[in-house]
Amino acid sequence: MTLSETAAPWPQRAGLLAVLGLVLGWLVADISDGAVTPADSAIITGLIVFGVAFGLLWDRGRLVPAAGFAVLAALVAAAAGWWSGISANGSGPDLLRLPSAVIAIAVAVPLFQAWHDARSAGGAGLPYARAHDRAWTDLVTVAAALGFTLVSWLLAWMLASLFKLIGFGELERMLGESRVACALLGAAFGGGGALARDSAGILSTLQRVLRFVLSALTPVLAVGLALFLLALPFTGLAPLWEATKSTTPILLFCIASGLVLANAVIADAPEDESRRRLLRLSAGVLVGALLPLAVLASVSLGQRIGQHGWTPDRLWASVVVAVALAYGIAGLWALLRRSAWMARVRRGNLVMAFLLCGVALLLATPLMDFGAISTRSQLARLESGQVRPDKFDWAALRFDFGPSGEAAVRRLAAAPGATGQQAKAALKAQTLWQLAEKIEEAAAVEAILVIPRDPAGGPRTVPPGIADVLKPLRLCDDDWSLCVLHLPPGADTATLYVNIDTVMTAASVVRFRRIGNSWMASNPDDQAALGARAIGGDKIKALRAAILAGRATIRTVEAEQLVIDGEPVAMAPPER
Repeated sequence: MTLSETAAPWPQRAGLLAVLGLVLGWLVADISDGAVTPADSAIITGLIVFGVAFGLLWDRGRLVPAAGFAVLAALVAAAAGWWSGISANGSGPDLLRLPSAVIAIAVAVPLFQAWHDARSAGGAGLPYARAHDRAWTDLVTVAAALGFTLVSWLLAWMLASLFKLIGFGELERMLGESRVACALLGAAFGGGGALARDSAGILSTLQRVLRFVLSALTPVLAVGLALFLLALPFTGLAPLWEATKSTTPILLFCIASGLVLANAVIADAPEDESRRRLLRLSAGVLVGALLPLAVLASVSLGQRIGQHGWTPDRLWASVVVAVALAYGIAGLWALLRRSAWMARVRRGNLVMAFLLCGVALLLATPLMDFGAISTRSQLARLESGQVRPDKFDWAALRFDFGPSGEAAVRRLAAAPGATGQQAKAALKAQTLWQLAEKIEEAAAVEAILVIPRDPAGGPRTVPPGIADVLKPLRLCDDDWSLCVLHLPPGADTATLYVNIDTVMTAASVVRFRRIGNSWMASNPDDQAALGARAIGGDKIKALRAAILAGRATIRTVEAEQLVIDGEPVAMAPPER
């Protein structure tokens, strides 16, 4: 029997939590009205976390411990939000500090509930069965509260629309106001969560249904992961890195899924373990697969770090991989002691819960400056010549690495040559997206092939005047298109061929003419100055080769024009 089934109903709690949710929702809307400062964001975060934590913890006779823990959780979340260093453009090196704080709080809530349950019952320690059951109960309670909130909101809008039909639109206007809307949502969430906690039978049934569904999926994932690991000796590891750049996230998602499904079978006590041999075997396979998958994830992440250095995202990913390795080692230790391995997994889960809570809490503080670590790593790559200044990720250093990155850009702006020029350009950008757009424009121009090639055999670059015209047009920013600029040395005219190797795509042509020291497109208002026709089929390779060899020309032809009432309608070449 779960704790939710033995808990005594408390009808008055629903009304009290609805009022609390209403007040908190109104305060959140009032603070967020207008320009929101970092301090405002921290207060809003703290209010929301306080409301959710207090709603989950408050039981009859436990007002003081529930309020105390909720206040502490709110302070941790608010501080993490303040420390995240989110800039005005939404970037920053430590955006995951707040999620880390939320994870720490989410893990700590059921642990605190289980500890308080044991203490109230006259026991000591922290029983795993209570912590596990509290975690599932809290999860289902939050899901039920969210569902109740959604239904309440839809019902409110339906009633408002109904009254609008008879000319009373005041309800709809009120729901459109942020304070009223947030107050209604807060009241619905608080009251809905309390109603779910008082519905012991329904809550317990939802828990059983959720566990049953997850345990039923265990054999599917177990077979898939087993086949994947068995295939690796035959395929090798190379396909893992060639198929996608998201190898590490995919592996980590598989590890998290395996943990959840395996624990649905293992349950929270020996009497609740699944007795089906297939499910027990599948859970063992999933637990055993955790360590190999975590090792693969660490190798994949290590390759990315070796190729591109440290960034805040990779530092956060390394922490997740380290936690996954710890879970894998604990699972393997449990399996090696074959007797009662599920009991050992449960003990390991409790230890890992404390470890995860502590690590997440540490990462929510400024003690780990991922921006500074990333800045040192990227500067070392730049200064050693491992990456050229024009290929360096200035947008990340300027906006994603926090104060350390911005200070480094300012120092590099005083450097001579290309490094200083690139750093100065990065400083001129006001937002991450503005700088990223400039970088994409420059990359698109750099991708243009200039013919004829340099007699010495080296590549030629697009002249600055033509580059200035092409950058805002963004004609050649697709990775799959080939752009060729035909510019004979010393010529005053040039021709740009766009998409010349794309099957069944219009191949546009743009003419440029030199006027003094500048270049001008033949028709800058029309991005494809001359008309285009589809090229493809068997001719595409021959056409591409002819253009690259400089055997393409543009000639003027006579044409016949259809005019109706003095207005030109259509044009066609004359019949020969």
